[in-house]
Amino acid sequence: VRLDPATGQARTVATVEGPTAYLGTDGAAVLLAGPDDGGARVAGPRSGTFLRVDTRTGAVSRHRVADLPSGVV
Repeated sequence: VRLDPATGQARTVATVEGPTAYLGTDGAAVLLAGPDDGGARVAGPRSGTFLRVDTRTGAVSRHRVADLPSGVV
């Protein structure tokens, strides 16, 4: 969901299946991490998927990774 800065109205820009964790932003994109293939949990010790949601276009790109970062950054 994104707030329109001109009107303050909320609008859905993309729908992502499964649980996700917020990692941060990159310009107009929101960066998320989640389990492989939208599953209920992370399949391996720390395997998962990075997701990048472009808030302008609604495009979602998925990047599967074998080792998710954890701990204090």
